[in-house]
Amino acid sequence: MSSDTVYRAATHLLHDGYSVIPIGRDKRPSGRHLPEHGGRRSWTPYRSERALETELRDWYGYEHAAPGVGIVCGRVSRDLLVLDLESEKAWTSMMFLAEDDREIMQLLSETSVSITPSGGRHVYLHMQSAPPAGKVLARDLEGDVWIETRGEGHYVVAPGSLAEVHSSMRLYQWLRYLDPEHACVWPDAAVTRLLSMCERLGATVNGAHQTVQSVPTPAPGLRPAGQVQDGPGAIYNQRGSWRDLLVSHGWTELGTHGGITRWRRPGKSDGISATTGHCRGDVGGDLLYVFSSNAAPFEPGRTYSIFGARAALMHGGDHSACARELRDLGYVADAPACGVLVEKAKQNAAENAQESGEKKRRYKFSSELRRVEDDKKWIVHGILSAGQTTILSAHPKAGKTTLLAHMIRALGTGEQFLDRATRPCKVLVMSEEDEPTIADRIADLGIGDYCAWYVRPFPVRPTKIQWQEWVAAVIQDCQEVGAEVVIIDTMSRNLPISDENDATDVDNALQPLWELNRAGVAIVLVHHIRKSVAAGDDTITSSRGSIAFNGFAEIILNLSKINNDADSTQRHLSGDSRASHVPKDLVIDLVDGRYVVAGDLRQAEAARDRAKLLAALTAEPTSARDCAIKSELPQARTERLLHDLMVAGRVRQSGDGSRGSIYRYQLVEGDASCR
Repeated sequence: MSSDTVYRAATHLLHDGYSVIPIGRDKRPSGRHLPEHGGRRSWTPYRSERALETELRDWYGYEHAAPGVGIVCGRVSRDLLVLDLESEKAWTSMMFLAEDDREIMQLLSETSVSITPSGGRHVYLHMQSAPPAGKVLARDLEGDVWIETRGEGHYVVAPGSLAEVHSSMRLYQWLRYLDPEHACVWPDAAVTRLLSMCERLGATVNGAHQTVQSVPTPAPGLRPAGQVQDGPGAIYNQRGSWRDLLVSHGWTELGTHGGITRWRRPGKSDGISATTGHCRGDVGGDLLYVFSSNAAPFEPGRTYSIFGARAALMHGGDHSACARELRDLGYVADAPACGVLVEKAKQNAAENAQESGEKKRRYKFSSELRRVEDDKKWIVHGILSAGQTTILSAHPKAGKTTLLAHMIRALGTGEQFLDRATRPCKVLVMSEEDEPTIADRIADLGIGDYCAWYVRPFPVRPTKIQWQEWVAAVIQDCQEVGAEVVIIDTMSRNLPISDENDATDVDNALQPLWELNRAGVAIVLVHHIRKSVAAGDDTITSSRGSIAFNGFAEIILNLSKINNDADSTQRHLSGDSRASHVPKDLVIDLVDGRYVVAGDLRQAEAARDRAKLLAALTAEPTSARDCAIKSELPQARTERLLHDLMVAGRVRQSGDGSRGSIYRYQLVEGDASCR
């Protein structure tokens, strides 16, 4: 990245209506480039007036150019207020809280967001009214700023700046950028709700320290525990299991990341209702933070210790009764963590199972395992199976995206694909191609709205959190649209991995996709073949990177050109799978806008050689040697093919094979059209 890049970024932002300033090292305004104001160089003039393009050329157009570009917040930049989240955990926590507010989630999807070098986010809020001055919204337990706003009188560093503007030497990058003309305008009420959510996240808000209580503030019908630190409640806070408590009361655990576990309340099929692990009590132990307003007996916007949650769930909020029960179960100061507690837990589980009339198991017996008949299993017979993953690998520009486009067309009409039966269904595609290219292809092939497209959803490689959030969102999209197939083209551009050869890194990135498979969705992962693999080599382990890629998929397909012939439309499709019916050796050809099957590789090579030989033959007798030279085929191969063509009645032989009368060959009259 060069100063010219910074200049282009600054010019682009200026044209979009932002007031920009030159940024030097350590995120500070570059004084040497700024005009004098009040006896010193200052960026103050740009709080009310945007810079001229001639000034930008002065800032970035010579050897000692400013390394960064800043955006001035406030009225001058289209009423801009920037929400500054200092870490990825702060961003994720805010998104957890926003899940149940549909308006805010919609507004966020239409708002520019950048990723900061620390892994945090800048959220660009264009307001209906004049933005306020910035303020601290939340601090962490050490008192450091965790979330704040940058408003009137502030600026932020923008993507396009060089790495040297930040002490970490990492770049600012756009997660999503929208021209302010097309970005949403935030209603004042929505901004207020969003900032209130952020304020609730911190251990310290607006400079006033707030200790997060291990026992929640009493609500109607709940009495305070009045416990001491060696009482049953305090011991249960240290030893109790949120999983055991919440799952037994119908809550669903959605996974853990960064020490934060997400939960969904009973009766809800999607979304997040609460978290544990984001907050901790003053004497230790994870707290439950409830978002949902329909998670009775819990109240929204409050934290609960595990003791307080147990009292609410099992004792109607009576903490004394809950403490007596825990004492009977062995939660006393002198009792070991195991022993009697384990036995009591087993006894309670048995009693609960008996009361409910059913026993929950983590396993299934052989007779209970579900089979899927072939007519319901295959979406494209032998190629794409419901609830399983297919990986398609090829060299760049080998035609994998074109092949998939033709498959998508077949899935819309139910027509055969590569002579194989298909089941009509809806498809979601994550594409690395630009929108006009996709639009041209679907117009050419007649692909309708049974297919929907995620067009370059990640401007930069996603983080693991962003990837997990995207997969979770796709599961919901599949349920809403009724899609049975998800295509990711390509993996290398979209997976949150830093090293494709690291099996652990690859496994961790792919595992969230299992949730799509569990939902019955067929996945197609598009990948590249190693550069060292020659075209036409369909070794099934030739995919680029770790073998973990192929290990994840149930069906492995390789697509390659044949004999590296750039002009040929034929491709070789080879596959491997535990399942039967997967194409092991298939030559396909794009003829008149449709893929046709040309047999296996041996048959296709024979047909190609016959065509070469027929092109070398004429109505005049020609020796086998001359035919071999003209067709560029080996002599022995030429002689075998000539024999086959004679048997087929397409070639006539003359001569008796002696030195004076060698065999000569010519096309049978009327066969010239076969050449």
